[in-house]
Amino acid sequence: MQPKRVGILGVSLISLAAFAQCQSMIEPPPQNKKIEQSFTVLDAWDSKTVDDLTDAVFAYPHMRAIPDFVAKLVKPKVSSAEADYWKQKTAGVSEKDLVTVLNTAADQLHFPEFAKVTETQVRVVRFSMMTLNPHFLGAKMLQFDSTTAQLQISNLMSPLQAIFIGQTLIDQKFMAEKFQVTPTEWEAKLREPAPAPRQTKRVYSLRGTSEKGRQLQVALNDALRKMSDADGIALLRQMLEAFGAK
Repeated sequence: MQPKRVGILGVSLISLAAFAQCQSMIEPPPQNKKIEQSFTVLDAWDSKTVDDLTDAVFAYPHMRAIPDFVAKLVKPKVSSAEADYWKQKTAGVSEKDLVTVLNTAADQLHFPEFAKVTETQVRVVRFSMMTLNPHFLGAKMLQFDSTTAQLQISNLMSPLQAIFIGQTLIDQKFMAEKFQVTPTEWEAKLREPAPAPRQTKRVYSLRGTSEKGRQLQVALNDALRKMSDADGIALLRQMLEAFGAK
């Protein structure tokens, strides 16, 4: 899959990416530091370093964390898929793939429409979180096209990058009103005139509650209560396959 060409928004995102990879103006939390430290010593041919990165990503304190017994089952498969990605045996997980797996799960769990995600939401979360994990999330994101002599933003991620971004986006659907909109509403807002420049806050948020967040939690609790073991296993297998962890 070819990287996407850069437009006006892309230029701004590339500037942010370059800045994030060079330095950080914000001291990242310990959990982000652990991921960065694990990634900087990653060797795809050394299973221990891959497992350490997998452990660091799965240990990140998301609001809706993967249950320990599930993590124990899937981490070996994810580690193997991650190693294959960095060995260039697989292409990786595209932003579109991530959107498909999250929205399919939302349908199967009978979540409200605002729980669904878009490719631009994935892109926004990728760049927002890259300020905290510039090496882990910035790796292979920017590519130089020799035919056009331009930088391009790749829409491909490693399996662990995709899982991390997916979980972070799920956090936002529970916690951040900006993300608690339907895909149609989100895309409509993108077409609105840009507001006057002002100081902005970080997109990523783990604070606060909202009515839609409570609605989503009720829907999740109801889905888990009704889900059979077979349905749960099938959903988990479907998601793992999307991340290349078979």
